[in-house]
Amino acid sequence: MTDTLVLENLSGWEEIAPFNCRVPAGGMAVILTPKDEYNSDLARLLLGLVLPPQGRVELFEREPGRLNERDGRELRRRIGTVAAAGGLISNLKAWENLLLPTLYHRKLSRETLASAGRAALDRVGYQGQEMALPGLMNLFQRKQVGFARALLLDPDLMIYESLLFGLNQRERNLLLDIARSFHGEKAGRTSLFLTSDPGLPRLLPEAEVHYLTKGLQP
Repeated sequence: MTDTLVLENLSGWEEIAPFNCRVPAGGMAVILTPKDEYNSDLARLLLGLVLPPQGRVELFEREPGRLNERDGRELRRRIGTVAAAGGLISNLKAWENLLLPTLYHRKLSRETLASAGRAALDRVGYQGQEMALPGLMNLFQRKQVGFARALLLDPDLMIYESLLFGLNQRERNLLLDIARSFHGEKAGRTSLFLTSDPGLPRLLPEAEVHYLTKGLQP
């Protein structure tokens, strides 16, 4: 089976031992990190926004940080990301944030896109204003819009950065249930959870767990 993600001898951070992991296509995995800052670093590495300090990062058999602009854009088209704080653009309204990547990456009519956008917001339980700016939304609402935005892309890989951080139990359960069900809706879809929460693996018993720091034990 082809691996969606390969990390080989990834190192260069203080206190982190060389890190290796493979996540097969269709797999679900948790990378448990010692603190949230590493989740953001890993997300940026996977999206090709920075090069690894040491070692190799491979997604879909490509090294994202070494691709030209066109190839990097094509690779990121296959990835949906839910950032720790939602990842919304501060001067765009919720609705604009929701649709922007899909307008860029997928050829859909306005009617189809609007219908799909509202369905995605409904799926994540968003009850805020569609025209609200991110600064007027709470953390859960920003994560809901970011999650709905990722759903619209119908990606082959979902990256969840600190998905449950800052949420209450009801909110955590809702987003985790959606992540789990979305994972199984497309053949070969891979789901990767980047977290410093040691309780997450217990909530995702079907996921393989990888430990970024030598001091963390299963």
